[in-house]
Amino acid sequence: VSDYDCVDISSAAGQNISALLEFAFSNIENDGKCLIISGGEESAIPAPADYDLVIAADKGLQYALLSGVRPDIVIGDFDSFTGDLESSLKESDAIRLPVRKNDSDAQSAVKYALEQGYKDITFCCIMGGRLDHMISNIQTASYAARKGAVCTLKGDRDEVYVFSGKKLSFPRREGWSISVLSLSDRCEGINISGALYTVSDFTMTNDLTRGLSNEWASDCIEVSVKTGILAVILSKLR
Repeated sequence: VSDYDCVDISSAAGQNISALLEFAFSNIENDGKCLIISGGEESAIPAPADYDLVIAADKGLQYALLSGVRPDIVIGDFDSFTGDLESSLKESDAIRLPVRKNDSDAQSAVKYALEQGYKDITFCCIMGGRLDHMISNIQTASYAARKGAVCTLKGDRDEVYVFSGKKLSFPRREGWSISVLSLSDRCEGINISGALYTVSDFTMTNDLTRGLSNEWASDCIEVSVKTGILAVILSKLR
């Protein structure tokens, strides 16, 4: 099922199968946490012991091995991996994807995590690098949010939290800013409390920058949204 690219959804039967699979996966859920080590710019890898499933996506396997991390599963076409791939794959389960495919390696990893019922997904080694890849990664997080997950993209200087229909809390971080931006065309029912600039039941569109560069006015900022896909971005100022 991970190979959605191999399913012909042009026929009515194919569309019915696709809809049934989407419904089934949306109703499988567990309380575990998934870590995806991606192939963007190398950054700190969170402690694997804090996660129930660790996935390396393509070059993420290289970063994992350099940090002494052994992923539970490796997913990708490995076109950006350098080193002895066959030896590196020996101790991990692997899903090898074709180079010509519809989904990025990161999105394939997210689809796998969602299939296993994970709704708390963290990415590392995903920030920076090529702009098109960075935008694609945020779109991948939006896909996960649309499926009911909270997706976190962690870097050394920035963190992005993407979610929908939920409330998240952000403890004060000295020397950091916090921004709230709409990723979908429209986000409704936005509440921001504990910040220098607050809103209640606010509607934000993806062509507005009103939520840029907010600050903590208390020990914790809370952000919630009723509908739409929202991004909360924490950025180190210096």
